[in-house]
Amino acid sequence: MRDRRSVFFLGAAVVAALMAPLSEHDLRWVPEVVAVTYVVLAVLSFLDFESRRRGSLRRAVAQWRAAPRRALRRRAARRAAAR
Repeated sequence: MRDRRSVFFLGAAVVAALMAPLSEHDLRWVPEVVAVTYVVLAVLSFLDFESRRRGSLRRAVAQWRAAPRRALRRRAARRAAAR
């Protein structure tokens, strides 16, 4: 299952960022602030999704930090098995 909220918020942020050059010069800050707000909402939504999926935000952060090391270990194990 994918986090649909964060995908929506990222899409809305892209649309808001694309609207910035089309807006009037005096009001250009509005779509920029909206885009940044949507990016923040996307990050928070993703963290909420991960914490609910994995059980705890602390564990999700620990697994996120360990993911590159895990991938390197798996790659090394595959290479060793292929030899």
